[in-house]
Amino acid sequence: QLDEATIELDPDKDELAFFVMLVVGAGGDIVIHDIHSTSVVPLTSKLTQLGVGFKIEDTSLHVWVDDPRSLNPLEIHSRSYPGFDANWSLWLSMALTQVDGVSKITFKTVPSMMAKFMECLEKYGGEVKLRAQEDVNYLEVFGPTKFKAFDSIYLSDEVITCAFFAAVLTGETITISSHVDASTMYDSFFEKFQKLGIT
Repeated sequence: QLDEATIELDPDKDELAFFVMLVVGAGGDIVIHDIHSTSVVPLTSKLTQLGVGFKIEDTSLHVWVDDPRSLNPLEIHSRSYPGFDANWSLWLSMALTQVDGVSKITFKTVPSMMAKFMECLEKYGGEVKLRAQEDVNYLEVFGPTKFKAFDSIYLSDEVITCAFFAAVLTGETITISSHVDASTMYDSFFEKFQKLGIT
């Protein structure tokens, strides 16, 4: 479980989604400051369905999860923002690997990084299946899963964040190599990790 922490974010809806999904998957208690109310709506609707505890006060979002295994599996449709977009859906998939049951995320168009994402997830021990039905595709996520350590090399920033996520879920030391400077994806990205007890 992550350490209890308070962090401030840039006005970036993707960074907000990443840290919220990290808490959902790993468990923990986090207060995030400087949020935009419009960015929160797609997230909080899914937190409600999951059964995640949260509270909004002014420009702060407080999210807490005691045991991810006790949350509810989901069936959602991924749509471009202001819906629940593709990046968010992949981070949600990571979190759902820790939820007891089978979840389903439907995509009208499969995200370009899906193959790399599935490869990453499966190497860490996650169980997902991409299926097609008529004109839609959907990702089934099975949980709960015990992740295993696996050192990895990834090129796209979307998949790097998923590799970070998976590393946290293993609870072990992981080496992740990339041609992208991951520390620049979000302001003070690694410092925020440290506040959550991740080194």
